[in-house]
Amino acid sequence: MTKRNATILLTILILTVVGYSFYRAYFLKKLYGTNKKTIGLVYNQGTRIVYYYNVNGVKLKGIIPRSQNYYLEGAEEYYVYYDSTNPKESVIDFTEPHIDSQFFSQATSLPINTSFVVGKQFVQFRYIVNGDTLSRSIYYEFTRETMHTKNKTFRVLYKKTDPSVAYINFGQPL
Repeated sequence: MTKRNATILLTILILTVVGYSFYRAYFLKKLYGTNKKTIGLVYNQGTRIVYYYNVNGVKLKGIIPRSQNYYLEGAEEYYVYYDSTNPKESVIDFTEPHIDSQFFSQATSLPINTSFVVGKQFVQFRYIVNGDTLSRSIYYEFTRETMHTKNKTFRVLYKKTDPSVAYINFGQPL
């Protein structure tokens, strides 16, 4: 392969990746803008995340690559946004878990000492259930100004049947 051919191939590859990134950003914006959402059952399957959701009584399945940093604890429920004209086109919002209060209990996080900026971020936190210290990493969307959590504690909701499934609420420090 000549240097010229390698340059052309690399340019095509870069344009393809950039083009796909723009398409994906447009697609996600379109889905979130439709406000069509349902609850999806989401779980790890090897290197992928698989999710099932229902639209108008039809069971649908989605598959996405799993991030290196993100691991689900068994099956979890998150909101899935979908295209109303083509419900197979969907996206999981990992910042929006579905929490049914009858299946969750409340705990308090251990003190958190960091700063978060506006936007979706990967957050790690620790909490205590029945004397055991557990930790969890989730995506969380900060919608207001930069938040400084200097030694603050927050409310954590954990699943009664599996305390490793937990979500933190940064809305009000305790």
